[in-house]
Amino acid sequence: VYSPKNNPELYASTSNALGAAYMVFSDSKDREANLEEAIEAYQNALVIYNLNSYPAEYGIAHMSLGTAYSALSDFKDRESNLKKAVQSDKEALKVFYTDQDQAKELRSRIERDQSKIAEDATMAKQSARTT
Repeated sequence: VYSPKNNPELYASTSNALGAAYMVFSDSKDREANLEEAIEAYQNALVIYNLNSYPAEYGIAHMSLGTAYSALSDFKDRESNLKKAVQSDKEALKVFYTDQDQAKELRSRIERDQSKIAEDATMAKQSARTT
C-alpha cells in the first residue's frame, strides 16, 4: 500500500489515476458519489503534487479537480463547488499558461463557471424581489 510517507510519488500517481477512474464511473452510475470520490482522490494526489516539484502533475490534477467540482455543482452546493472549480482551473492555468490551447480551454472553463455563479445570483435576486 502506497502512502504519502513510504512512497509519495506512487501514492500521488495512484490517487490521480483513481480520481480518473471515479470520473469515468460517474458517467454511468452513482454520479454524485463517484464525483465526490474523484474529488477526494485528486485532493490526495495534490498532497504530494505541488507547483514547484511536480508542475505538470499539479496542473493536470487541478484541471481534473476543477472538472469534478464543476460536475458536482449540478448536484449540490452549486455556488461553492463552482467557486472551487474556478479556483482549481486558475491553479492549473499557472502551469499551462504558455500552452495556448490548454490556456484557452482553462480560461473558457473559468468564464463558464463564473457566468453560472453570476446567473444564479441574478436569479436569486429576481426571485427575492417577486416574493
